[in-house]
Amino acid sequence: MIGILIIFLIFQGTTGTDVENSIYDTFTKEDVVSANFTNDQRSIGSSWRNGGGPGTLPSLKENVFYVVNDTDGNLYKLKFLAFTNADGERGHPEFVYSLLD
Repeated sequence: MIGILIIFLIFQGTTGTDVENSIYDTFTKEDVVSANFTNDQRSIGSSWRNGGGPGTLPSLKENVFYVVNDTDGNLYKLKFLAFTNADGERGHPEFVYSLLD
């Protein structure tokens, strides 16, 4: 079973992604807190995006990424980069991930 650790990184007062990207980029296996893993497959769900609504377009939460533990014990960090294609059509998620050593 895959366990998912949800890591919410909130940087109040920052408007760009440089700070958030540096945290994702420098996050290592030593930063993982095993007690925070869950086996609930809905853990990621839509927690990586803002849903939008009448008069508001959906958007990414640029300060959120995840650590996924696979059945072989490998840990991966995962961050969503987009959920629309070049035409703005939803349903085309783009993400980056890497193995934590």
